[in-house]
Amino acid sequence: LGSAVDGNDQTVSKVALKDYGETIHYNGTSSSPTLNFENGNVQHLTGSSGIASGTSITLSNPPPNGVAGTMTVICINCGLIPNSGNFWPTTINWPGGIKPTLSSSGTDIFSVMTHDGGATYYGFMGGMQFS
Repeated sequence: LGSAVDGNDQTVSKVALKDYGETIHYNGTSSSPTLNFENGNVQHLTGSSGIASGTSITLSNPPPNGVAGTMTVICINCGLIPNSGNFWPTTINWPGGIKPTLSSSGTDIFSVMTHDGGATYYGFMGGMQFS
């Protein structure tokens, strides 16, 4: 150390962390929820009330083409959203093409990732009905 740090290359290699934590962005119960990548890669959404019938989540501000971005979403009671089958944007590709049905009671955790500026998202469930 003792020399200037040049962050222009934006590359960090061989980092050894003993502890690691991320800030959660709380989206609340918006009637039209937007999951904004610029708010962080861990987000919280509550679906027990407030989200309008037939509403789909919106994914916004993904990283640019050629840069991978992943967001983990902690979703509380999201199966209680009216017509929750419409919850998923059509731009999310799920394994086998099957959109998951969220739990009406409990916590579901899912992730979405993109590498092409949001033209395509890949979704996967981390777990369902945590209580």
